[in-house]
This record gives sequence, structure tokens and C-alpha cells, in this order.
Amino acid sequence: TRDLTPKIQAMEVVLPKNYPILMFLSTGIGVQCFMTGFGVAFKAREKYFNKKFMENNFKELHKAETGEELNTDNPGYPDMGSGRYAEKLSYSEWYDLNNMMRTH
Repeated sequence: TRDLTPKIQAMEVVLPKNYPILMFLSTGIGVQCFMTGFGVAFKAREKYFNKKFMENNFKELHKAETGEELNTDNPGYPDMGSGRYAEKLSYSEWYDLNNMMRTH
């Protein structure tokens, strides 16, 4: 009979000596992008899609369409700046929101 068991061979991985520096800097960039989302983009959501805005514009519509109460603690999700919620913003508010959302 023929042996059909796959043969496993070891492979040596050689990394450049500066690889730890690259990983450290890459991690820093990732953390910076993540934190910018909280520091800028989330603050924009809280500014424009606040509780008063959501209740005034979507409370009744949300209840009528979904049968559920609108969660006004949710600052405008799933709208990413150009959706149904953003349609109710003025042009200058929409412009500011979208610039802030695109920072991260």
C-alpha cells in the first residue's frame, strides 16, 4: 500500500532586525486610529445625534415602523453621516459631522 500521510516540513522564518520597531510603530498607528474614533467621531455623533435630536425627529417614526421604542442613548447608529438621520441636519451640521467622521 502507498503511504498517503502528508509530510510536514519545518519552514524557517527570518525577520529583519528592525522588525520589532516596525511592529511597535504599526501598533501605535492602530491605537491612534482607534482612539481618534472615540475622541473625534464619537463626539461628533453625540453632538449632532443627541437625545433631543433623535426624539424630535425619529421617536414616532421608529415606533411606527419597527414597533419598538427608539433607543435615544444610541447616538445615531447605524447612520454613518449620510443616512436617514443625517438628512435632518442642516448643510453646515452635515458637513461638520462628515468631516469629523472621516478623521478615523
